[in-house]
Amino acid sequence: MSTKLSYEQIENLFNSGIIDEEKKDLLMNELIDSENEPEMDDDSDFEFKAVEGLYPEHSEAEILELKAKHGSINVLFFETGHKAYVRNPERRDLSSCTQFATGSKGKVDQLKFNELLLKSIWICGDECIKTDSKLLLSASAKVQELIEIVKVKIKKY
Repeated sequence: MSTKLSYEQIENLFNSGIIDEEKKDLLMNELIDSENEPEMDDDSDFEFKAVEGLYPEHSEAEILELKAKHGSINVLFFETGHKAYVRNPERRDLSSCTQFATGSKGKVDQLKFNELLLKSIWICGDECIKTDSKLLLSASAKVQELIEIVKVKIKKY
């Protein structure tokens, strides 16, 4: 699903404040260590278990309706049984989140950026995810993975 980024693309994302240094290092290491490995979900052994009283599962028809309205739908499953439905972020989401997460010294507050991004792409789910610190931090760490970038080549003449 995701494309490997080039060193230059990773550096540009970091310099523009879209990703933090930890994410940059992670992406650089992945690029170096796993050039040709198939991409695996790092939580492949994670098994979601529905918990009574939490946000209900959507039917196939409801998912199709959400997709028609929002485009691609992503579901964040938490080991606590909570879940959130989010759409893919668009350029305007990234732009406004960057603007509102930039401090007076011009540096992007990464935690604030991720929180704002989660709120801007939120469709539905357990509302406590947006207020419980542990759930919010967990979701925030995953939403950056929804930012998709394609490879671009430059040919100089």
